[in-house]
Amino acid sequence: MKKQFDIEPLKRKFPFILGTTSYIIPDDIIPNIQFIAPLLDCVQLLILESQNPPSQAVITRINKIGNANSLKYVIHMPVDISLSDSSEHQRQNAVRKHLEIISLTEPLQPFAYIIHVHDNRNDHQTAPSCRDISKWQETISRSIAEILSSGIEPRRICIENLLYPLDLLEEIITHYDLSICLDTGHIIMAGLSIKDCFNRFFSRTSVLHVHGVSNNQDHLDISHMDT
Repeated sequence: MKKQFDIEPLKRKFPFILGTTSYIIPDDIIPNIQFIAPLLDCVQLLILESQNPPSQAVITRINKIGNANSLKYVIHMPVDISLSDSSEHQRQNAVRKHLEIISLTEPLQPFAYIIHVHDNRNDHQTAPSCRDISKWQETISRSIAEILSSGIEPRRICIENLLYPLDLLEEIITHYDLSICLDTGHIIMAGLSIKDCFNRFFSRTSVLHVHGVSNNQDHLDISHMDT
């Protein structure tokens, strides 16, 4: 597989942790982790569907791969559930699912759990209308408090900026001492300034998502970024 892709290893070549997502080659998660492990420092494990987390056996296997290759992990939490759901039942379910995934993946010792804070279960990128902002923020705050009650270190909870100003969550992030996943593609898609966002939020940022945007399509390779 390595010969087919002919990729130069970049592990430990930079003064920061360089990683990628857990789905790079057209195969299951374990072959992907095996492929990435000797090349990079970190894998972001994508658990985007709350009903389809990895099995305990898979976590045990990729933990062994990580230990053998000095590979670090980041967990991207599901986007099909919402910690700000207007339904209290659905909100509680979202909190429960987050806590289950944190418990499941704790053997990997991930340094960040990346969370999308969006309006509802059907739109993974937006915030509510202005008249609903306060209620939305209160609901998020309650969910975050419940997650932190598990004892997880606050800075391992990493809020990703989406297609709205991160300012809307700044008070919550600061109050609970959370960290930030700064996503350059989302900044561009939102029509905001990367420089301004970095100046404001970089001191609290533990993860960077770097991807290009072209014709209003994000998650492209970085050749589409301004140099």
